[in-house]
Amino acid sequence: MRNLLTDADPQEENGGPEDDAGPEVTTDQVDAPVAGFESPPELADPAATAADAETLVVTCRGADRAAAAEAETVRTEHATRVALAEEAESRLAERTTVLERARETASDSQLSETEEAARKRLDEARADAHKARTALDDALADAPPEVLDNARASLTALQNEERESAAAVATALGRVNAIVDQGRLGDVSAADRELDEAERENAALWRRARAADLLLRTLTTRRSEALRAYQEPFHRAVVELGSLVYGRDFDVQLGEDLTIRSRRIGDVTVNYDSLSGGAREQLAVIVRIACARLVGTGGVPVFLDDTMGYTDPGRRLTMGNVIASAAGTSQVIVLTCDRARFAGVGGARTHVMRRTAAATE
Repeated sequence: MRNLLTDADPQEENGGPEDDAGPEVTTDQVDAPVAGFESPPELADPAATAADAETLVVTCRGADRAAAAEAETVRTEHATRVALAEEAESRLAERTTVLERARETASDSQLSETEEAARKRLDEARADAHKARTALDDALADAPPEVLDNARASLTALQNEERESAAAVATALGRVNAIVDQGRLGDVSAADRELDEAERENAALWRRARAADLLLRTLTTRRSEALRAYQEPFHRAVVELGSLVYGRDFDVQLGEDLTIRSRRIGDVTVNYDSLSGGAREQLAVIVRIACARLVGTGGVPVFLDDTMGYTDPGRRLTMGNVIASAAGTSQVIVLTCDRARFAGVGGARTHVMRRTAAATE
């Protein structure tokens, strides 16, 4: 630094020993400006610089949000165009398929010939229309003004109706397109599929219902036939057993389900519901033994559990005849706590059951 501010001594450069201390440097010489160097510029205000930077940041953020919104709009438009392109491709594929099927039916040359023939017919129709128009003009030229005005008014009205109809058709088509865009046709298709499924299920239910009805009617018919087949033998068995209790003038009236509706002794007929408890108890035993006789050739076992509790002692003796007669074809097992009720049963073997100590505990 010192060498930059002062000139060097020639003797020092040559290595002379005359002055080892070197040249003196004054304060004025050190502080003096160096040639070729400029003093640094003064610094700006930090507060103003920060304010400008904050303003710039706010501006950049606003620009960033605007750019993000614009980018979102562009992405939405792109997605919309992609969806429209896919739909167009789908329609193009459908139309291509239809065109290929149509070409299988008629070739392009045939279509060209058909088009040419159609054009010829169109030209002929136009010529005929021109002739008709000329004839109409000639006829209108000779027609009265009132008729002409009326025809023109009618034509105007028809044209207005045609425009209104075209507008209505366009409105309807617009509504259909709107419905297509909203996906309602898909809902209609789904509803149609659900309806078809429900109709198939309903038809299956009707088939099962008819089958169940046929089964019920068949079973009812067969049951009625079986009841009719059993009615006469059952009635005969009941009357035969009842005669042992009530005498030879005993008879009963049976229903279609083989239930007893009334009992007759001599000239006195009493409905079953009006009989006493003892009489109904006696008929129940008679009916059970009659059923045992009719089932198979050897009969089936008959169990009587503590019955004839309402029967008077005189009837108990005669009921003993019924039980004894049943023993000839069936095994009769009577459970009772009063052996006196069945004293009229001849030849019966009695088994007394007593409680054991284990059962008592």
